[in-house]
Amino acid sequence: MELWRNEPYSSEHALSHGNETIWRNDYKFNRAQQGFSIGSKNPVPVANVVCYQTKSHHITYERKMLMFKKIKEVKEITLPYMAIDDGVTRTIWLLANGASRIPIQVPTSAFNG
Repeated sequence: MELWRNEPYSSEHALSHGNETIWRNDYKFNRAQQGFSIGSKNPVPVANVVCYQTKSHHITYERKMLMFKKIKEVKEITLPYMAIDDGVTRTIWLLANGASRIPIQVPTSAFNG
């Protein structure tokens, strides 16, 4: 979850930072419900995930007088994140239904760079 929440460019920001109520109200949530209800006769595919890193800045401030602050330090940090290429709805369905671990598929090309 932390890696998904770190994803800086996500169109799924509300879902990656969401909770069970938000996930269950997603417009495609019921499709996943139908898919999972078939069971082992037609297993649901695992989500496809790609992992990346991005640069970010951590800024530390110090107070100057009552209302003003001054930048004390700027650190560049490398932030790992993951993006779900295919399987967001399946993932949030599993989360909403209490899954503590979720299987994912990561392409081998993700390890080449």
